[in-house]
Amino acid sequence: MSQDKADSRCAASRHAATRVHPFKLELLRQGPAHNQLLSPITPYLALSGNAPPQTLYFPFEHRQLLSRLGRLRQADRDMPPMEREAVLRDLGEPLGQVLGTVPSLYAAMTRDDEPLLHVQLALSALELSMLPFEAVVAPDHFPGGNKPMLLHSPMVVTREVRRSQRAAVRWNRAPKVLFAFASPGGLAPVPAQDHLNALRRAIEPLVRRSTETDPEKNKKERLLKVGELLHVLPNASLRSLTEACRSQSFTHVHILAHGLPIQMAGGDRYGMALCRDGEPLTLATVDAAQLVGALRGGIDADDGCMPTLVSLATCDSGAVDSVLMPGGSLAHELHEAGVPWVVASQFPLWMDASVLLAESLYAGVLVGHDPRRVLLEVRRRLAAEVPETFDWASLVAYATIPFDLDRQVADFRERQTRALLEARFSMIDEMLALGTTGAELRARIAPLAEDIREMLRRQTAAADRVDDSFSSERARRALRAEWLGMTAASEKRLGIAYQRVADAEAAQKGADTAAPDPRAQEAYRRARDLYLEASREEPHNHWVSTQYLSMGVIAARGDKAALAALVSAGKLRWELTTQLARLEQLSAKGKDLAWAWGTVAELTMLGSVYAGRQFRQGQAQNTITEACQAIIASAGSDPFPVQSTRRQFQRYCVQWADERWSALAKLAVDQLSAGG
Repeated sequence: MSQDKADSRCAASRHAATRVHPFKLELLRQGPAHNQLLSPITPYLALSGNAPPQTLYFPFEHRQLLSRLGRLRQADRDMPPMEREAVLRDLGEPLGQVLGTVPSLYAAMTRDDEPLLHVQLALSALELSMLPFEAVVAPDHFPGGNKPMLLHSPMVVTREVRRSQRAAVRWNRAPKVLFAFASPGGLAPVPAQDHLNALRRAIEPLVRRSTETDPEKNKKERLLKVGELLHVLPNASLRSLTEACRSQSFTHVHILAHGLPIQMAGGDRYGMALCRDGEPLTLATVDAAQLVGALRGGIDADDGCMPTLVSLATCDSGAVDSVLMPGGSLAHELHEAGVPWVVASQFPLWMDASVLLAESLYAGVLVGHDPRRVLLEVRRRLAAEVPETFDWASLVAYATIPFDLDRQVADFRERQTRALLEARFSMIDEMLALGTTGAELRARIAPLAEDIREMLRRQTAAADRVDDSFSSERARRALRAEWLGMTAASEKRLGIAYQRVADAEAAQKGADTAAPDPRAQEAYRRARDLYLEASREEPHNHWVSTQYLSMGVIAARGDKAALAALVSAGKLRWELTTQLARLEQLSAKGKDLAWAWGTVAELTMLGSVYAGRQFRQGQAQNTITEACQAIIASAGSDPFPVQSTRRQFQRYCVQWADERWSALAKLAVDQLSAGG
């Protein structure tokens, strides 16, 4: 079995401790959600956890609220700072005074054991959706008193539509982003290129490089790999958006367009300015219901087919102007229709702020960061980098939070960490393929190697912080062993890369072979020690133990005393590991059986070192032939076990060539090539 199996193993059930404290606050009133004006005499019932229900009154007349919101929307960047702060405080301070009367919120904000507080606002009344809770100013007795609460406290606020059934949330999916933009005639051009550049920067760490040496072919392959992560839809119309969502399943959708009011019976609603189909310069205003239909691909799809996150770089996409009709803002209705996360703007959105929003949001979410932490970071960056606007307060997020979101985020972070690692290794492979000189190449590999090691250190540390309430001791140890094995496999790949550089330098000087490179040997020693640590966490894992035996031999090359000590101490482990793999063959099926046979094949070859005088070349050849044929038969239609095991034996033929096992390794490669 090869190091590639680390990529294929299923992670044990776990819940990585993200240290986010959830606090749900429901604000309810009697009657339907729509058709009621805000009034200081209207009682709202506040519910939070097991705290007693509490009655709240918001000190705004509806007309007064509309007037203050109008001042926010009309503000420009030339407004004096004192006036800008006063406009925001006219709304933020009264909201802070109301929320300050909720004792359970104060208790949640003064907790010592959780650094980030996540306030989930569940609103049943449409008029409450008009209030900019994101601009709330902390009352004097709260942490960060008399300052914007979301900027001066470790706190994030999301909204949620109250409904009988939650939207399905599948956070851990392979990401595919749709960027749709529209800039019809008669309106200011949207910053489409800036947004595209921002999204490209966000996905760049995940894009795998090509080993194609021809510049044109390399460029084409790279564009194909970018296209696997990002699809661009220019001059978006309702039809083209529908067709794009019908043809592909997108996990994230980012829409850049102008927001425009739509006149309806009972008042205005904000819509989106797209292009008319086939006429990119002609305006077509789209309402929320049409946008929902487009994201569903124009068919009756369940929530599982909806994107996980939709971001609307659109003015007023989170704003509600009229409460007379059922419904709400674009963001509200998308969330109500089943989009788990919707990020929008409840005021006019400045163009440079929209670019910053796109880059910081996707740069965090796509690499696996917790979306709640990403939201906190985005808001703080908006406040710091565009302080002359209200965009930090305008940012609004509607979010469905399932009970297992922490686990889903942890699983997705693992998936994306693997993708980030593969992208870094592909950069090294590209450098090797392009034939860069030795000294220069080693200098370029060094920072990538440190980056790889740091990512693995963080992920292994996260595995050490698994929440006790969600995982058994065995599951936690299995998870730790998995990431120790992944780290060891990465060190092995770094060792191979450094040795390839040394071999290329030797070839340039006319030498047949190069001496073991010190950097490569150090990486192999690290891999050996990590595999040993992993085997202590999971003693029954024959793959990890096999890799320890393998790296022990490779790391001891050129040191006869070290090799002799290794063989003396490792013979019993070699025998026990072989028996573990043989025992698994009795019950395993399919790919698991293929991996077990792969272990037997590799251990049989390593017997040329560990078995000593008991080793029989002919018997080993027969066992390896049998094992390779069994791998092919057990893998069935899945080529991965065959390809992975063949790659491992190819390393013994090339990078780790040794007269003791070269013939056996070549036999395995030939057998697996014939069947795979």
